Amino acid sequence: MSFIENTIAEHHLIQGEKLLDIGAVLEVVEVEKKLWSVMLKDNGIIEVEIQNPNQKNQKSTCECKEYHDNASCAHIAASLLHLRKLEEEKIEDQKKKEKEQQKQTFNIRTILNAIDGEQLKNFVRTYAQKDRNFGIMFKASFAKTVDLNDNLIKYQSILNNLIKPLTTEKLKSTTSDLRLALRVIDEFNSQLEDNMSVSMFEDAFIIVQATLPKLHYLYSKYSIQKDKSAAWVAKFHEHLDHLYAEKLAPKFKEEIDNFIIEISQKSYFNHLTNALSLFQILEKHKRSKAKKQLVDLLTSKSISSIKNNSKTVFGAFLIINKLYKKLEVSDDAKLESVKYLLKTGSESSAIEYLEYFLANENRNRKMEAELLDAYDAYEMDGKFEKLAVDIFVKHGDIRFYKLLKDKVSKAKWPSTKKAVTKSIEKYNPTSTFLATYYFNEEMEKELTSLLENELDLRHIMKYDFYMYTHNYVALENIYHSATSKYLDNHVGAIASNFMQEVYMHLSNIRAHKMETSLKKYVSANYPHRASITTFS
Repeated sequence: MSFIENTIAEHHLIQGEKLLDIGAVLEVVEVEKKLWSVMLKDNGIIEVEIQNPNQKNQKSTCECKEYHDNASCAHIAASLLHLRKLEEEKIEDQKKKEKEQQKQTFNIRTILNAIDGEQLKNFVRTYAQKDRNFGIMFKASFAKTVDLNDNLIKYQSILNNLIKPLTTEKLKSTTSDLRLALRVIDEFNSQLEDNMSVSMFEDAFIIVQATLPKLHYLYSKYSIQKDKSAAWVAKFHEHLDHLYAEKLAPKFKEEIDNFIIEISQKSYFNHLTNALSLFQILEKHKRSKAKKQLVDLLTSKSISSIKNNSKTVFGAFLIINKLYKKLEVSDDAKLESVKYLLKTGSESSAIEYLEYFLANENRNRKMEAELLDAYDAYEMDGKFEKLAVDIFVKHGDIRFYKLLKDKVSKAKWPSTKKAVTKSIEKYNPTSTFLATYYFNEEMEKELTSLLENELDLRHIMKYDFYMYTHNYVALENIYHSATSKYLDNHVGAIASNFMQEVYMHLSNIRAHKMETSLKKYVSANYPHRASITTFS
């Protein structure tokens, strides 16, 4: 046992531990060497003084009545326990430091701590001359720390060394150059985001000016690193969007406008589907003058002259500006432009075009489905219901019936059924569609009437299990009439085999009463047809 447990009464020790647990020790001060003053809170503030704590020559005093009566108390116990804990923590920290010192290895930090600044500069200078990649990354990493009269030049010069004009095979950039370029762009992007975070917007824009044209050139002219360069194009378009959202001076915003107009005119500029288009950025931030300039620039081109990888976004531009007649591409291509608009927040333009297309050009199931999804996504319930009913009846697609059932409340379903009825009158769908609809809606009278008029045994066999329990009498009459119609028009083995199939079907669905009735009916009405009246 330790010194404290040997010298302090057990009940005082227990009370002292409780005081320690509730945080009663407020302050500990070493008044002089090995003399401690401890302030505790216990029905007021109490001071304990301890000299040579936890040693044989320990001396202690307390202001409390318990100490005055017994020369021992819980306050002294709590103070000693606290001081012991402090001493243990101190010893543990010292051990950790000693352990860390023993572990110290020869690493970069050790070297940097050992050499002076001039030595480091000389090494970097020499190494950068020998290793081009190191030199470029060094310049890129520290570009933000150097101010020039024109800071745009320092960023451009680095990228110009890596992404070269594609004039001859000999002069074009190597694969390693382009990989390094993307590493540099990653570094520039980090610097740009740092600038944005501290409101250094002009410095951020300089990096966009230097980097975005090179990214478009890289994507357009080089066949490698397509996915990465496209992702960076999208990221830097996003930076332009964020810049406009800041409170910038009007002249600064005009500078951004001019940059967008300028880069949009480049032959290597790409309208990529993974990026918010520059036109949408101008429209979003109400840059009306620049937007008009861009419209004038782009509408002078036909979509047939646009690069294949840009047709979808260029088509979306035409849709936004209601230049539908210039959208001279396939319906599938038009749909891709619509999907791009929905994905990038221009849903009103997309929906307006889909409505125009279906009303003025031609019915297209893919377009209808896309418009229906858009109505659903943007909670345009009235339009959703109307179109879903129309598609369901026109195309006989049960999926749209299920969509309606999920979307429309039970209270509103009767009005939806009326809309379906009107659509049925308009399109006159097949009996197969009608039977499916009547069955799903449990419209027994309508289903009975349909089967009575049609008298098609195969169709009857699809719904007889339902009719058997809901209207047996009607089903029996239908089966008899349909069988007569069939047998009056079919003879020989074909009729015999088919009737056997009908009987087997009725047996399988356990419609034994109907099976017996039908056999009796056939025997009574076609006694001369032995091949169809001899089944067991």
